[in-house]
Amino acid sequence: MNKFHTTICSRVVAFPGSQNSEVLPNIYPVTNEEDFRKVFMQPGLDSGKLKEADTLEDLAAQLGLTGKAAETFLASVERYNELAEKGVDVSHLSVREGKTAVTQVSLIDGERVFGDYDEGVLSD
Repeated sequence: MNKFHTTICSRVVAFPGSQNSEVLPNIYPVTNEEDFRKVFMQPGLDSGKLKEADTLEDLAAQLGLTGKAAETFLASVERYNELAEKGVDVSHLSVREGKTAVTQVSLIDGERVFGDYDEGVLSD
């Protein structure tokens, strides 16, 4: 899990006029930040599909977020970054009293073979 940083995206998507190294790795492999910016960022910035800001507050303003919407945006990014530092997303973790779910698994000839399963608190 990566923190939001200078350049972040969950998936690189090509914009008109750019080449996508994820789809065309042998035609245009991006190997440095300058090429990444030229190929992926600049066309999006020029078209207005991407926004660039020095701070998250500036980005919120560019996105037209004000008041509670801006506060929610900033809190969401802060929470995401906290989870990234932990290295695990516990935002949907549910803790219940009771027995833990258990699955018996054997490794036979390199294959996992599932045996008994007790749902524990998941059976509720």
